[in-house]
Amino acid sequence: MIDPFRVAETPSMSVRPNVRPAGHKPPFWRDRAKRALIFQIILVAVVAAFLIYIIGNTQANLNARGITTGFGFLGNTAGFGIGQTLIEYSSQSTYGRTFVIGLLNTLLVGGWGIGCFDYWFYRRYRAAITQLADR
Repeated sequence: MIDPFRVAETPSMSVRPNVRPAGHKPPFWRDRAKRALIFQIILVAVVAAFLIYIIGNTQANLNARGITTGFGFLGNTAGFGIGQTLIEYSSQSTYGRTFVIGLLNTLLVGGWGIGCFDYWFYRRYRAAITQLADR
């Protein structure tokens, strides 16, 4: 009986290499590049369908409640005061001006924070900074 798992003992015996015939193409689901492309196309389609559904649902719900979208409200009167402003403001100012004041206040606080941290950092690590500069 011939043992198919036995290793060839003589040099005259050869093992047939696992070579595919010329012109043989594997099925597309076995090709990694094609399979990856198909999965990416499916993923993009699913995400696009989800976004289309969410946007359509949101528009339908806003229309049912009579809510409009857009930036037209920025021209309406705000009707409230702001404690600290860098530019002139009153309760009769628009929401657009209120937004600008909020942006300026944010930049002011951010600038103060960066300045204070830089001062503290320089004071704390002055020796290390001068040693690095002397190299």
